[in-house]
Amino acid sequence: MFKTNELEKIFSADNDSLIFPILAHCYYEKKLYKYAVKICRIGLNESPNNLEGLYILAKSLLMRGQSEDAARLLKKILKQFPYHLQSTLLLIYILESTNKNQLIIQSYIRKIFYFYPDHPQVKSFYKKYCSNLSPKREKPYKKKSVINARKTFSYNPKLATVTMYKLLYSQNKFHDALAILTILSESDSHKDFVDKELKKIKQKLKKG
Repeated sequence: MFKTNELEKIFSADNDSLIFPILAHCYYEKKLYKYAVKICRIGLNESPNNLEGLYILAKSLLMRGQSEDAARLLKKILKQFPYHLQSTLLLIYILESTNKNQLIIQSYIRKIFYFYPDHPQVKSFYKKYCSNLSPKREKPYKKKSVINARKTFSYNPKLATVTMYKLLYSQNKFHDALAILTILSESDSHKDFVDKELKKIKQKLKKG
């Protein structure tokens, strides 16, 4: 696993490096939210639809008291990638804290409940806001549309390596690790590796 100073050197040498969310996450964990925001903005200028970058930026802005900006970013993520669990949970927290219309909150809970019905926090939100509502089944997302949504948050194919996958996996960045696997799956030489890791990733995402 890279140390913060190593990540800083990589990023300073190439601002287009898609390693920026990991560096920003390091700053976030150290409560250096100002620097996390700065790194995310630089990285997103080059890669505006980077899922993890958008999420770390939203979290950092929230910690700096910019809840409206954070909510806007989380909605952007969910518009393109509807089943991103952590973005949904964080957005619900913001909507609750700002006393938004419960119908809006219910709509996000119902959608995420369709994907993660066994997740403890999702179940708790559903019980709180939706248990007394008449059942309404969300329209299933076709496999093709889900894949296309995930590819919206694209990686430069040159960076889609087994090493990058393992790095993201070790950082618990399972959604981005899945994106790397998607690209690797296009190569026959990685077929066995992808098949093996895909099962692991699905289990991780299922657990949330």
